[in-house]
Amino acid sequence: YLFGIVAIICTNWIAVNIPRYVQKSIDLLDQNLDMMQDLLLQYLWIMIGLALLMMMVRILSRILFFNPGRAIESRIKNDMFHQLMGLQKDYYDENPTGNIISRINNDINGVRMICGFGMMQIFNILAALSMTPYKMWQLSPRLTLYCVLPLAGVFIVVRLGMRVLVSNMRARMENLQNLSGFTVSSLSGIDVVKSYAMQSWNQGKFEEVNREMVKRGLKIAWIRSFIMPLLMNLENILKLLILLVGGMMVIRESLSIGEMTAFITYAAMLTIPLMGLGWMTTMFQQGLIGLASIQTILQQTLPRRRIKYLEGNRVKNLFNRGLRIENLSYRYPGTTSLVLKNISVTIMPGQIVGLLGRIGSGKTSFINCLNRYLEIENGRIFLGEKDTNLLPDRQLRKIIRTVTQEPFLFSDSV
Repeated sequence: YLFGIVAIICTNWIAVNIPRYVQKSIDLLDQNLDMMQDLLLQYLWIMIGLALLMMMVRILSRILFFNPGRAIESRIKNDMFHQLMGLQKDYYDENPTGNIISRINNDINGVRMICGFGMMQIFNILAALSMTPYKMWQLSPRLTLYCVLPLAGVFIVVRLGMRVLVSNMRARMENLQNLSGFTVSSLSGIDVVKSYAMQSWNQGKFEEVNREMVKRGLKIAWIRSFIMPLLMNLENILKLLILLVGGMMVIRESLSIGEMTAFITYAAMLTIPLMGLGWMTTMFQQGLIGLASIQTILQQTLPRRRIKYLEGNRVKNLFNRGLRIENLSYRYPGTTSLVLKNISVTIMPGQIVGLLGRIGSGKTSFINCLNRYLEIENGRIFLGEKDTNLLPDRQLRKIIRTVTQEPFLFSDSV
């Protein structure tokens, strides 16, 4: 970022110096052109050289800002995936898969924009709004004050519009998460939907959520259709004002034609960061919303994160004395009835045990307690003399392997 900031400052310094040579070149036309031709060509070559240099430095500044943004995005995605791999069943029961996918794919884009393009725009706007008005003030303080008034008015209107825009963007992001969650749930249970002839209800529910998202999208489009033309025509408003006031000053000979031309160039340069300021406000608001959504995953407490791994030999010897279960009881969160009640059993090495029972009797719940997919209290399940709650998840699940009746294969080649 530091080298990117230096490149941004150099870019803006070069940009505000080019109009000076435009001014000098135009003012030379009022003099004897035959005598000043060499000087005019010199100014033209300086402007071409500055323009090429500015182009190269600007490309460098974008590389220095955009690459860290991508690196931060990659790091956050890795952290989120690592966090999701360690969360337990209760989290996934409360958060639909579609919402989680939306956070990883959509919300993180706003964070990347803040860390890349947003950071670049901050320093670009600061540099432009400090150098450009200074150069304008050097040419004509009076004309500069005339330009500040419409700029302030437009900025206030845009700021108010951005508030409404951000609230609608936040609501639209929530709608997008709900739509993603409903879509994933519908596709996962498509057999159930077809078996019970629920297609009409499913389509109606999808249309309801989708209609709400379209409604928010239209509100966002309406606000942007008002704000963006205002920002895009700000340059034309300033040009008209400069021609009106600056033209009178040229007639009174208090301002040269070259100075007025340079002033118009500076005014055009001033509107670009102001337009970027509007975009940057929206971008940061959207990115902060996405960041808050991402933090709901990253700030989840991982159980047993600080439990130390056992050494290899100790892990191998854990099952030598078998698996012992003492008075195991379990009830699902939010319910009052026990699914498992006071179960005690010992399974020795080499022993084959079958678990029989009707549907809903707790067979799957029992297995999920063994592999700690469900959270249980301490002192209920032991490997030898070691409480399984005192083992890291990865080591426990290397010892207790589970094969489900509905196997899942990753989307990859074998």
